[in-house]
Amino acid sequence: MRNDLYLDLMKRCLVNEIYPELETGNGLPFIGEKRMSKLDEARAKASAWKGLESRYKPYITIDPSLIVEIGVDYGYSFFTLASDFPRAMVVGIDPYPISGEGSVGHPDAEIHVRKYIKEFPNTVLLKMESKRGSLEFKDNSIDLLHIDAIHTYEATKEDIELWSFKLKQGGIAMFHDVVSFPGTRKAFDEIPGRKVIIPECFGLGIWYKE
Repeated sequence: MRNDLYLDLMKRCLVNEIYPELETGNGLPFIGEKRMSKLDEARAKASAWKGLESRYKPYITIDPSLIVEIGVDYGYSFFTLASDFPRAMVVGIDPYPISGEGSVGHPDAEIHVRKYIKEFPNTVLLKMESKRGSLEFKDNSIDLLHIDAIHTYEATKEDIELWSFKLKQGGIAMFHDVVSFPGTRKAFDEIPGRKVIIPECFGLGIWYKE
């Protein structure tokens, strides 16, 4: 069973009850050697996020309780966030499978994530599109948001419109591929307020909601 902290968090932040298609971690956080071994296995697949795990954390100036990732794919950043913030609930949202312009998904990604998710007890996977997922969260409930879904201007802009109200004042949103995808960069540049960009690893844009 998930521990009471996570159950309470889900009740406070989600509009509806979790429904049958979600996959969730189990038990209490692992520490030490076993956890690192599973993290290495979970992150063994190729990922454009590789390298950011050693760069992004100094920019996260909050201690998040709820983290939401839009676009999980193989789960490199999903499992990184779960490991780096073991006291937070990390919710991944991905419709699996997806293809077309701006998509970076892989056909075997869902199988890989479901194989390892139970090793990370503070994780939840919701198999759904971004728009539907946004309806499940209350406004002003998310501490840290990571958008890494469809990398067109229109799709990124829509994700910003869907999710910005779900992010708390003082929360942080990260946007991957702001260097490698012009549409994603354009949508990110249009967000008002304080922002920084980590240029390595295809670019990670970070927005501080004030």
